[in-house]
Amino acid sequence: MYGMFLISGSARITIINEDGNESVLNILSAGEVCSLLVLSGLSGQDYPGTLIAESEVEVLYVLKSSFLRWLQVYEPIRSAIFGGLLDGTLRMANMLQERQSLPLEQRLARTLLRITSEEHPLVHTTHQELADEIGSVREVVSRTLGHFQKKGWLETGRGWVKIINRGCLTETAM
Repeated sequence: MYGMFLISGSARITIINEDGNESVLNILSAGEVCSLLVLSGLSGQDYPGTLIAESEVEVLYVLKSSFLRWLQVYEPIRSAIFGGLLDGTLRMANMLQERQSLPLEQRLARTLLRITSEEHPLVHTTHQELADEIGSVREVVSRTLGHFQKKGWLETGRGWVKIINRGCLTETAM
């Protein structure tokens, strides 16, 4: 059993729902701790999700015995871990709340803006991966991407999306 610290890159945590669909529970950035992995490791239960690297990542895995000793001995590590667990839990709750309350176009625009930048407008992702992340189905995401493309906001191809007009996507994301 161990804890995992994300040193660099980003990763998403997904789970398979009872209906067989995959949902994104959380997105980890560099410096963060996977709260589900820590809690499953400490509880002795199986990890309920899947960690998927969104970019090249560097991770530090820590054995349970070392992890527990660190928590007892080093107050800065204890504060960082429990603060990270709280932040991760709140972020997961916020993502779930957004899925229930925000329109799909807004959720998709936010996700596209998060995974791209002005310097890197092209992202290698599939419609299914986007659907998993925003809590939808591939067909609806494909239709919405097509709508965005007709407006001139982005271009798509097999396994990629390129943002052309970040301003319009930003307005939609608000």
